[in-house]
Parts: sequence; C-alpha cells; structure tokens
Amino acid sequence: MNFFGHAIVASKMRETSAGLVLGAMLPDFCAMVRARTTVFYDSTVQRGVALHHDTDAAFHGARDFVELASKTTAACEARGVSRGGARAVGHIGVELLLDATLLPDLAGEALYFNAMKLASSERFADFEVEEHARVIAQLTRRIASYGSPSTHSSPANVADRLVRILTDRPRLRLDAHGGAMAREALEEIEPELRLRAPHLMRDVVAGLQSWT
Repeated sequence: MNFFGHAIVASKMRETSAGLVLGAMLPDFCAMVRARTTVFYDSTVQRGVALHHDTDAAFHGARDFVELASKTTAACEARGVSRGGARAVGHIGVELLLDATLLPDLAGEALYFNAMKLASSERFADFEVEEHARVIAQLTRRIASYGSPSTHSSPANVADRLVRILTDRPRLRLDAHGGAMAREALEEIEPELRLRAPHLMRDVVAGLQSWT
C-alpha cells in the first residue's frame, strides 16, 4: 500500500491522530530517502509505524489486491514487458492507482495534510544520519505541495512515476516500451480496481481489529 493509502487506513482507527497517520506513512518516506529512525519523541508516531506493518500484512494478503496485481502483471507480460518490470507494475502500480479511489474522504484527507505538516515542522524522531531529519521534512513539504493524490493518480501519471522510481533498479526498470505498456495495462485494470477498491479497503480495516 502506498503512503496515502496508509494515511486513509490510519484515519479509520479507534484513536487516530495526525501523529498516528504520520507514523503509518513514515516507513514509506524513510524508504524513499534510505533513512532509518533511532529514537521517537512522539509515541503516537511510533505506534503509527507499527500500524503501517500490520496494514501491509493485511493489504498484501487481501484477495482483491492479489488478484488485481496478478492480472496487471499478466497484462504487462502479454505486452512484452520483462518479468521484473511487469511484477513491479502489478504491485506498485496497483497500489498507486488505488490512491485515486480513496477520495472523497474529507476526514481522512484532512488528517493526511495535518500529518504532513507535523512531519515538516516538528522533530518527532532522531535518525541514524542526522541530516535525514531535514531531508524527511523537505520531502513531506514537497509531497504536500502536490495537493490531493486524486489529481496525480491516473494510469498515465502512475506509469510515468513508475518509470522514474524504477530507474535505478536494473531488474525492474521500464524502458520507453515498458512505460507505454504499463500505462495500457493500468488503464485496462482501472475500472475493475475502482469497482473492487471499497471491498478491498473494508477487508484491510477488518484485518486490523486490535486497532479499531
């Protein structure tokens, strides 16, 4: 699940807060800049990190996600995309495309932006590399400046993002043909994803009974 999906799931929890939502997104932010936390100053952020891992377990085991990812992977392979690239599109592409289906959710979106503000304005944790505190703050400000994920989660935008983020992954990298085929495969799966997304999200939240 992408960080925005984690934010929406966290917003549904029993004792939700901007800190919990930030923690639920934080592992994804850390992965983007290769950062690792050492000490948390905000216990709700630390709890959110635990929620992130529980959410991933529920999401990646959900039947709807497994089937959507498998269909997208197969559609890419049928179009000549390498096995590694096709699996990346099937997994990451479906996660990114899901973002657009999670709105409108005014309460969840408000918590998302409050969490981004918290990340960019307060020292909530220490990192193995001190500079990474500033890097995370800059990253979250930049992402928040893009506005609602619904504006940049179309199949075309997701395919372009996949080409960029996989550039330094030789086994997953998408060339020009791969990027074009990824867009076609995501356009093909999008109607089914929109249809199945509500059930998928209900299953994920139901799998987090200790949090709800």
